[in-house]
Amino acid sequence: MATVEQLPSGKWRARVRVTGFPAKSKSFRTKKLAITWGHQLEDKLAAGIDTAGNIPADFLVENLLDWYERTITHRKKGHSSESYRIATLSRKMGAIRLSALEPQSIIDFVDMRLATVCSDTVKRDLTVLSAAIEAVIALKGYRIDNPVKIAKKILRYTNTLTPRVKRDRRLVGDEYERILTYLAAANPVMSD
Repeated sequence: MATVEQLPSGKWRARVRVTGFPAKSKSFRTKKLAITWGHQLEDKLAAGIDTAGNIPADFLVENLLDWYERTITHRKKGHSSESYRIATLSRKMGAIRLSALEPQSIIDFVDMRLATVCSDTVKRDLTVLSAAIEAVIALKGYRIDNPVKIAKKILRYTNTLTPRVKRDRRLVGDEYERILTYLAAANPVMSD
């Protein structure tokens, strides 16, 4: 539904919210221009026309990651670890349409992921997602701004992704003997 409001600057802002699409807003000099833009955008979204560029409306993040894995990842040296990251991203974000992928969706993913893994792991996940988006822009010509780049800036400003934590733990108690006992049974060469 399109709503129009006057800003303190005197301009008019139109906001459009349609279920299944990200909310969009734009400012105009006159109220009439804002209303016209809002109704036109609302009609396009209701008809299922993608307003984010030339991305098919049914192209999901899952489709993007699958395409990226088949096209790019299999050629890389670290393809097995990248495939694992792609599977994780597909499970967590796969149902989002690529045209609707916004920085806030990525920030929500980061917050959820940080509950179980460290920030370095999340940074690597975001690197894979960003690379997939950049590849689809370059190879398929999709017109989309990479939301991962924007999300990374926000995460940097909010200090959400902390710097790498240096590990300084030492073996305590009988841990060394327990490790040697385990290795003697599991892998005698390693215990030597």
